[in-house]
Amino acid sequence: MLDVARTTFLQSMEDIYQAADAMTEEHGYQVKVSCSVSRGYHLIIPAGVDLPPGLIQAVQNTKTIACTTEEVSSLSDRANEAVRTALLITHDVIQMLADEIRTEALDALFAVTESVALLDMIFGFADLVTLSPLAFCRPEVTADGPMSIRGGRHPIVGAVQEDCKSANVSLSAPPGKSMRVIVRHLHIRCVFFAFSASSFLLPSFAFFSPFINFRVVTGPNNSGKSTYLKQAGLIVLMAQMGCYVPAEMAVIPVRTSLLSRIGTGDDLENNVSTFLMEMREIAQVLERVTSRSLVMIDELGRGTSNREGLAVAWAVAEQLLSSSAYTLFVTHYSQMPGLADLYPNVENIHLQTALAPAATATGATGGMGGHTGALRYLHKALDGRCDPGDGYGIRTAEMCGLPWEIVEEARVLRTQVIDATKAKEIKGSAGALSEAEKDAYELLRTLVSARQPSCWAKWVGPHGFTSSCCVCLVCIVSYVY
Repeated sequence: MLDVARTTFLQSMEDIYQAADAMTEEHGYQVKVSCSVSRGYHLIIPAGVDLPPGLIQAVQNTKTIACTTEEVSSLSDRANEAVRTALLITHDVIQMLADEIRTEALDALFAVTESVALLDMIFGFADLVTLSPLAFCRPEVTADGPMSIRGGRHPIVGAVQEDCKSANVSLSAPPGKSMRVIVRHLHIRCVFFAFSASSFLLPSFAFFSPFINFRVVTGPNNSGKSTYLKQAGLIVLMAQMGCYVPAEMAVIPVRTSLLSRIGTGDDLENNVSTFLMEMREIAQVLERVTSRSLVMIDELGRGTSNREGLAVAWAVAEQLLSSSAYTLFVTHYSQMPGLADLYPNVENIHLQTALAPAATATGATGGMGGHTGALRYLHKALDGRCDPGDGYGIRTAEMCGLPWEIVEEARVLRTQVIDATKAKEIKGSAGALSEAEKDAYELLRTLVSARQPSCWAKWVGPHGFTSSCCVCLVCIVSYVY
């Protein structure tokens, strides 16, 4: 029936065009075939000519006359009926085929779909590893245990930087001018803003184990802390997806969740401020964290006052310590690295920077460095806490073109704040621990670390030891051993 409907339609169309050609030959002017929704197939003849007999439904336009004949009208109806019949038959055939697939071949169809999707994913992995300028390695995925990443690179930032190197593009800015580099390589268009030729991120390490499961990351602004954080998360995610990772070596234990609190932002539509959004997200992290999570926290508490922000950051860090989750905690609070003095499963790392000579220091927007050298970002992760020196935040502001008078005033005010803080510390040092108490503290720290590091946070408590802890130290040591 479908073939009959198609044949009927084609024959009707052929007869309509033959009728138009016959009228053209008979009357000496061109007769065209047209179609519209309201009239179907009809004839178009030029305006101003004598209408031949037999035309019906003539409608004159500006330059043409739309009309038809009894024969053409009948053929148009037949063609439209054939089209409707063909569509109905086609719909019935498709429904029959769909019903057959649902009852007999649906499992096979799903299997083919999943196979094609898996093949496409594997091809994407292979394409990434083959075309990327970075060196990839096959990660060793384990059920549990330590996580080690040696020579890790950010899969996006590192690839773009390698493209710059291969294209011999320098990221150095001429003295007194800002730098904007446009890179077009492998269909990639990138814009960089940098201060010096040393702005390339270097391969970095990341190591976690049940004995060292919490790392506090410090460093100056723009030194690469957030990139380091995201790099670790992306490498873990890529490894668990089954993809090679941009690193020299990687051992990745399976993580049941990757939890992050990164970035700043508010929600004006729902009347949510930056700090409120930050607290909601960290509350969700604490609610979902397990011992097999990877947690990434970026500058928690910066949306409120320094004292309250530090208090929140410290309390959240201790809660994460008690969960035994592998945690990267990026912060600018100078007190946060002190966690490593209280908890043996905490280690500090920092992103290295150096000071350029004062004579060659230049700012990002053309301002000279003044009497001090500008920061040089080495982007290299090293053990230990960051030394704030004379204020890397002020140096960064100076490099961005802040007026020299404001920079100098900021340095003076910073010195005054530090002096006032030291005076308070000296005044309150009368209640400090004695030498015997310090020895007992270090002994307990060593013994608990050797016996069961995960219980350290439980014994130390949220505020560490005080001067009245000597008797408690002996009791805790006796209990543990």
